[in-house]
Amino acid sequence: MDTLRWIISIIIGCIGIWIGIMNWVTIIAVIKYKKIASSAPFFGAIIMVIALLIMPFQKPLWIFLIPLVIDYSCLFGIINRLIAKKKSDN
Repeated sequence: MDTLRWIISIIIGCIGIWIGIMNWVTIIAVIKYKKIASSAPFFGAIIMVIALLIMPFQKPLWIFLIPLVIDYSCLFGIINRLIAKKKSDN
């Protein structure tokens, strides 16, 4: 059973990492072409957290912050949304 959980978590984790890499491409496009980004960056981090939850070992609480650090676009997306909201309020 543990082997199956490892396999599933690795597959889901790879999908999350792939989405995280694609989010970096989105960040570059936002900066280069000044386009608005979507809220899709959160999906990569969420999928990576789900992969961590499936893994069959005891996990310290701080390990769930790793996807937010790896998928840096989450932080960029939050800052981008806050700036856009502040501009729309003015």
